[in-house]
Amino acid sequence: MSRESLDKRLEAIVGPRWVSARPEHLRAYGRDAWPRTYLLAREGVALKTPELVVWPGRLEELVRLVKLCAEVGVPMIPYGAGSGVCGGVHALHGGVTVSLERFDTIGPIEPLDRLVRVGAGVIGQHLEDALGRQGYTAGHFPSSIQCSSVGGWVAGRGAGQCSSRYGKIEDIVAGMTLVDGRGEVHHFAPRPRLGLGPDPLHLIVGSEGVLGFIPELTLRVRRRARHRRMRGLLMPTVGAGLRAIQRIFAAGHRPFVARLYDPLDTTVNKGKGTGTAERRLPAFLGRGLSWLKGQEPIEALLRQAMKGGLHRPALLNRAVDALGKQALLILGSEGADPSLVEHELAECLVLAAEAGGDDLGPAPGEHWLEHRHAVSYKLSPMLSLGAFVDTMEVATTWERLLPLYERVRRAVADEAFVMAHFSHAYEDGASIYFTFAGWAPELASREAAYDRTWQKALSAVREGGGTLSHHHGVGMSKQAFLRDELGEGGMKLLRGLKDALDPAGLANPGKLGLGEGPSLPGGAAALRAEVRS
Repeated sequence: MSRESLDKRLEAIVGPRWVSARPEHLRAYGRDAWPRTYLLAREGVALKTPELVVWPGRLEELVRLVKLCAEVGVPMIPYGAGSGVCGGVHALHGGVTVSLERFDTIGPIEPLDRLVRVGAGVIGQHLEDALGRQGYTAGHFPSSIQCSSVGGWVAGRGAGQCSSRYGKIEDIVAGMTLVDGRGEVHHFAPRPRLGLGPDPLHLIVGSEGVLGFIPELTLRVRRRARHRRMRGLLMPTVGAGLRAIQRIFAAGHRPFVARLYDPLDTTVNKGKGTGTAERRLPAFLGRGLSWLKGQEPIEALLRQAMKGGLHRPALLNRAVDALGKQALLILGSEGADPSLVEHELAECLVLAAEAGGDDLGPAPGEHWLEHRHAVSYKLSPMLSLGAFVDTMEVATTWERLLPLYERVRRAVADEAFVMAHFSHAYEDGASIYFTFAGWAPELASREAAYDRTWQKALSAVREGGGTLSHHHGVGMSKQAFLRDELGEGGMKLLRGLKDALDPAGLANPGKLGLGEGPSLPGGAAALRAEVRS
C-alpha cells in the first residue's frame, strides 16, 4: 500500500488533523531522549524516521488503526512523551508512530479502594497536581515527571524517586487496557492479591510496546503526606553509607528518600553555595566550578573537565579519587502523623551515626527536595565540545552493591569519566545510577568510545551479578545483553507472548531482542537512514 493510500485510510479513522507526514513531525516523533541519537544528530547524520505520525483520541480509533496496520503489514511504534533515554521508540523499520498523548483524561478517585483511572498520555506532573488538589498522590516521582507520561512509566517499568516507600510503577498500577498487535482489546480490572495463577497484568508492565498499546490504566493512590523531615549526613566512605542504608531498611524503616552520593557526586552536591566543592577539587576543576558558578553543577563540571583532560579519562578518574572518600547521604521521612515522622527519622539518624555519619542538619536534604526534578537537557554545550554523556542505572543485592560499583568504575576508567549515586533502596538491595562522560574530536572516534563504554559497563554489571536496568528500561541501548539477563527460558516466554498478542511482529519491531535489532550496545547502524544521492 502506498503512503498516500494509507494516509487517507488513517484520516478516515482519526480525522485529517491527526495524521501527519510533515518532516518536523517525523523527526520529533521518531526519537526519544537517548543520548546516542544526539551524537549523530549533532553532526547532521540523517536518522531513520517513521513514514507517518498518527494521534488517535479514543479507544475505538486506536483499535481500528491497529487493525488497519495489521491488515496491510505496517509497523506500529507506540509513543508516549518521548522522554525515554534508551532509544525505545525508534522506527527501525519505518511504519507509523502512534502517539497516545490525546488519551489525557484523569477520572475521579474511588475513595474506598483508592483507585483512579488515567489516560496513558497524561503527563506525570499533571497527574500529581490533579491528585494533590484532592489530597492524594500516586507516590511516583521520576526526575522526568514534568515531561514523561503515565503510559511510558508502565511500558518502561519506571521508578520514582520515592520508590523506597511507595514502590515502583509495577506496585502502583492496578489495572489496564491493552490493545494488542492484532487490534484485540484486553481489559485487566483491579483485583486484590490474585490467586489464580500468573498475573497477566505484570507480564505486560515493562513490555515497551512490543505487545501492543496501553491507552488507559488504573493506579493505586494514597493520602498525601502532611508532614516531612529531611536530613543530610556526611559518611566517611561509600561503604559506610551503604551499611547505614541497609541497616535502616533491615530495621523496618521506610524513609521516602535514602540517597547516597559517591565522593565526586558528594563534592558537587555538598559544596553548593559554600565553596567546599572548589576547595576539595583538583585545581583545574575547582577553577572551573568557580568560573561557571550559577550553571547546572554537573554540566559545569563536565564542561571544565573536558578542557582540563576529559580526553584522558583514566588520568582524570585517578585525579578525582584524590578528592577523598566521604559520601553524602540524604534521608527523608514523611507521613500523616508528625510524631511518627520524627521518630522514624530519629531512628534512621541513630543507625547512620553508628556507621560513622556526621549530621549536617536539614539543609542538604531540603536542597535536594527543592531541586529533585531539575532535570538538565543542556547537552548541546558538551556535545559541541566533542563530548558524549550518558547515564546507566542498575541494581543488585546489598552484598554485591559496593563490589559492583567498584567493578563498573574500573571497567570504564580508560574510556570515560564516571560518577555515581545510590538510590531506590529496598530491604533486599538498591540501585546505582552512573553518569559517564567522554571526549573525542571526531564523530567516529566519539561513537567508538561511547560504544566501548557501554559494552564494558554492561559486561561488568553482568559479571558482578547486577540487573541491567532498574527503571530506564531496555530500548536499543541494552537489548544486546537482554538474553543474558532473562535466560533462554525467559526469552522463550517473551517470544511466546509476542507470538500470541502480535503474531505478525508489527508492534515496535526490533525491540526487546524480538526480531531484527541492534546486536551491540549503541546500535548506531540501525539508527542511520539510507541516504540516496
